[in-house]
Amino acid sequence: MLFLFKWITRIFTIFIILLVFSLALFYYFASKSLPNYSGNYKVLGINNPVEIVRTEHNIPHIFGTSDADVYFTLGFAHAQDRLWQMINLRRVAQGRLSEIYGGETLEIDELMRRFDLYDLASNALPFQDQHVIEALEAYSRGVNTHINSVKSTLRGRGAPEFLLFRTAIQPWTPVDSLAILNLQAVRLSSHLENEILGQRILEKLGPDKLKTIMPEAFSSDLIPFGMTEALEPVVEENDDSLENSTEGLTINDVIGTGGGSNAWIIAPKKTVTGKALLASDPHLGLSAPSIWYLARLELSNGGVIGATIPGVPAIIAGRSSHLAWGITYANIDDQDLYFEKLDPSNSNRYLTPTGFKNFRNRLSHIEVKGEALPTTIQLSWTENGPVIPGKFYNLKSILPEGYVATLAWTLFEPKNTSLSAAIGVMQAPNLDEALNQMSKVHTPGLNFYISDGENIAYQMVGKVPLRGLFHETQGRLPSAGWKYRNRWVGSIPYEEMPRSINPSSGYLANTNNMPIEQEYPNHLSFNWGDTKRIKRLNYIIESRPIHSRQSTKQAQIDTVSETARTLVPMFSRALGHLIRANPADTQSELKINALGLLNDWIGDMDQDKAQPLIYSQWMVSVFRLIAQDELGTIIEEYSYPDADFLERVFEDVDGAAVWCDFIQTERIEDCDMIASLALEDTLRALVATYGDDINLWKWGEAHQIRHDHSPLGSIPLLTWLNIQYAGSGGQDTLNRTTSSGELPNIFSSNHGAGYRGVYDFSDLDSSEFIIATGQSGHPLSQHYDDLSILFVQNKYLKMSLNPELARSNAIGIINLQP
Repeated sequence: MLFLFKWITRIFTIFIILLVFSLALFYYFASKSLPNYSGNYKVLGINNPVEIVRTEHNIPHIFGTSDADVYFTLGFAHAQDRLWQMINLRRVAQGRLSEIYGGETLEIDELMRRFDLYDLASNALPFQDQHVIEALEAYSRGVNTHINSVKSTLRGRGAPEFLLFRTAIQPWTPVDSLAILNLQAVRLSSHLENEILGQRILEKLGPDKLKTIMPEAFSSDLIPFGMTEALEPVVEENDDSLENSTEGLTINDVIGTGGGSNAWIIAPKKTVTGKALLASDPHLGLSAPSIWYLARLELSNGGVIGATIPGVPAIIAGRSSHLAWGITYANIDDQDLYFEKLDPSNSNRYLTPTGFKNFRNRLSHIEVKGEALPTTIQLSWTENGPVIPGKFYNLKSILPEGYVATLAWTLFEPKNTSLSAAIGVMQAPNLDEALNQMSKVHTPGLNFYISDGENIAYQMVGKVPLRGLFHETQGRLPSAGWKYRNRWVGSIPYEEMPRSINPSSGYLANTNNMPIEQEYPNHLSFNWGDTKRIKRLNYIIESRPIHSRQSTKQAQIDTVSETARTLVPMFSRALGHLIRANPADTQSELKINALGLLNDWIGDMDQDKAQPLIYSQWMVSVFRLIAQDELGTIIEEYSYPDADFLERVFEDVDGAAVWCDFIQTERIEDCDMIASLALEDTLRALVATYGDDINLWKWGEAHQIRHDHSPLGSIPLLTWLNIQYAGSGGQDTLNRTTSSGELPNIFSSNHGAGYRGVYDFSDLDSSEFIIATGQSGHPLSQHYDDLSILFVQNKYLKMSLNPELARSNAIGIINLQP
């Protein structure tokens, strides 16, 4: 026995030594990929010397004598800090994840190939302005110069992740940059999912219930698909096949979750200095590193500084020496889902307005790690767009036998010149020219806010489809693809798109809400992203006669929820008598204490308070009690309760209070009874998780802001790659952090502001910006998460174009010589 014990001890010791040695070796090679931010390098691809001055938090300020050389150097800087992220984004857009991750990302690859994002980017390249094509080519040369440098100097393959996923790094091309922009359009889109959800509810519950839970999907003259067709009923079935992707990379990281964002401009007459103020904080899925990267470029027309996307040579939101601009997602209804009728005698043919036609088909081969042969899929298109199989988006739950689904989307049209618009704004000499340049935006549709300090302007940009008056669903729900009446009949001309310049109100603002209040002749969307944040923002702006940069920043990080201020009184309207009652038992005491806290609450979603936690859980409980018995499995499509729906139910709008009655019981329940039952469920759930002392409950314990590393952040030993912290704010606050709805912590957030910018025209060099993680994508870099500390403290960095100030705060300077 002693002999055996000695050998076990020796083997275990050897194992530990080998493990430590392996980790040390990995650390050694990983640390070799840390970029050097100082030095002199001779490179091919530039015509004149270029200087990269990296300031305190690793923000590159790029100085060159030609625009091409500056774009080259931006590509070089992006690749230094974010090469893994860029290559991973390119793989997503190409549909080539499975080459390195294996079969569990196969369906993500298939969907991207059916969208054909990469070929669309290739087709769009010739339509870009010539100077934009030159910028793309120069940028690509810069990326490839860094890639070649890494290969020649054995610098850990450029990023630690490449040591784990050993695959050749292909050269960067201009098409790659356009494909990454296409991918952002996919991430922002949500109308397809809304059409599917509306159709599922309609088929299960009928038009009256649809009207109350999704009024945007209902119209009295709606002709839903199937009303005039003899269809076999579709068995409702949830498809979770896309929720189990490998290594922490899921379909939700790729397909649309909808966009957020806030942007507003205060006119000179309402500011302390008599110069305009502009604020912008676009919201996307959160990740480590952030999708945003701060940079300053010195172009031939002057300096420009702001937020870029690694892989794309443009400042998406930022400022020049004379202009500042910001964006929000416009929620333009630019997608339509069609059902196409198959030829009963030949499944390769589909019905059109002129008879049956053959699908346009193409085979696509997906290489899969660990598989000897590639997976081959057939891509198919109709006149309306690509065929989307039923396994995606849970389409099979609404797709009748003998039909296929296709998607029409402005993204699928070839002349997408959105990048030309972005670069055109960077180089615009004045506000009018910037607005002219934005006519080139195609997809996604955006709300564009811009000022020159004296004037403030708003313009909706992007291609908005026109639907005929006799379209059967007007894009609210899927429609028959073979009918002319359901086809798009053009798009709204740019000069007829919503625009406002120097309004009498003295400000312009958008939080993804409907951007125009006056009558507008053309359809833009039925589904707007916000009704509550805009109410709070309007109040903040209008309640002060004069605004400053500081008050603008305070508005950007405001955490008061108008939704909470509306719903809590509704939920507790029949429970007010309990606030001063004597508790009969511990449970009653907890209920009384909870109601007392909520009664004194102003709706601020402060991470250190218990009230936001009680309110949020109460809302979830109310929603589930009201909706689950009737929606069934459809309720899983709601990652968070629909606050507007709850408000309609408790106010009994159009008879919506009928939702409060349980359909399985003989008695008739009302909404006050539901609210009381839900509060009891809420308190039981919170006690089980956070203990029975309500004074120790904190919103921040549940509301963790997650910037997860893709794809390694879900591996237990590598969770340190994720950036996570407790956060204030919530779903409907200006400081917006959308709850994920994912178990075990449904209130954790992986969607919100990744960039904040505040631009002050009284002194543009005192404008401020920040991103939510750090500039570097290298986990061993001090700049991987340094800005997250400032971001969570609601701090900003100065965004100055002063070259001497940049050099005086430099942590490193690189000189590139031709």
